[in-house]
Amino acid sequence: MATPATTQFPIINVVPAGYRWTAESSAKARQKGSFLRVGGPLVTKRFLSGAKRSWSSADPAEQNTIFHTGYRITGPVQAVIDALTYANISNADIQQVLNGVITRDNYMGTMAQVYEQELIAREKAKAAKPGVEGYELKNIIWFAVNLKDAEVRSKSGERQGAASAPGRNSGDSIAEKVKKIAPGKVIDVSMMDINTGKGHRTANQPKTAKSGKFGVTNIPIISNDINKYIRGLQLAYGGDVETTYADAIAFVRRAIANNGTVAPVGGMVVPVGGMVVPVGGMVIGAAAPPDRLPSPPRRQATTVPGAQIAAVPQFLPIATGVPNVVSPGRPTVIPGGVGAIGGRGLPQIPALGGLTGLRQ
Repeated sequence: MATPATTQFPIINVVPAGYRWTAESSAKARQKGSFLRVGGPLVTKRFLSGAKRSWSSADPAEQNTIFHTGYRITGPVQAVIDALTYANISNADIQQVLNGVITRDNYMGTMAQVYEQELIAREKAKAAKPGVEGYELKNIIWFAVNLKDAEVRSKSGERQGAASAPGRNSGDSIAEKVKKIAPGKVIDVSMMDINTGKGHRTANQPKTAKSGKFGVTNIPIISNDINKYIRGLQLAYGGDVETTYADAIAFVRRAIANNGTVAPVGGMVVPVGGMVVPVGGMVIGAAAPPDRLPSPPRRQATTVPGAQIAAVPQFLPIATGVPNVVSPGRPTVIPGGVGAIGGRGLPQIPALGGLTGLRQ
């Protein structure tokens, strides 16, 4: 048996998106008083002021989160080691980093002074930030509620038309947009504020994985951040989405982590475009609106318990011989015949001598 030919490809080391720590990004984080959180689908921003919330989480990865004020890096221990290794930091320097991190076990002990200094510096930076002039929140809410009913009138009171229409993110909630989403369109929540839901936008369905934003068919929501994707589901559908849409969340999480490559069946790697293909009847392609779900699989014929299949009919050969024809002048039975057809009741054939008018 011939051995299949193989093609050798060069090995290219690509740093996963969630581990891309650099000295430049660290310097920018220092200016903002933030830390680079590694180990997730993407590198995100964290502050030490939220460390207690992470340490009290039920998630072991959050409980083991560490912070290093020099490298401005945070995340689970192994994730920090991996990120610094990708950045070509030596093992000796990495060990030195680990010896000087703030953890849930030492922030009130050996690292208490470093912890307090970081919090104080953060508060000073926030206080020094100039305030933004504008309307108070209650005024903004009033405008949002009443703008749609506002009218433009002349000095004499004559109506001249409605107020200008709002922009494309006109205040429609994600839930409202999901109900009337057009075919080929999705709601991108990648830049959405995870608390208020503001910042989502309607976009064309991605054709490839190049954008790094993913969703599943029949749920027209995409994102490059799994937390924002989950939040988008909550705002769109409500309820316990982490249970109701557990399969979708799991697949999108894997797609983000693997740049659009998932293994839905038997470990077979399947690269997809902007939409992940979860198991269960969903197909690759543009997201369909909720009212255009795939048809259920055709039911297969089943055997009724106790039913019996009829025996195959058997055909016997006919009897040999020829039929026995009985004519007026020949009542004899032909040997080997199987019966008599006709009889003496058939019309008589007149004798030739009885015919008249014959010409000689």
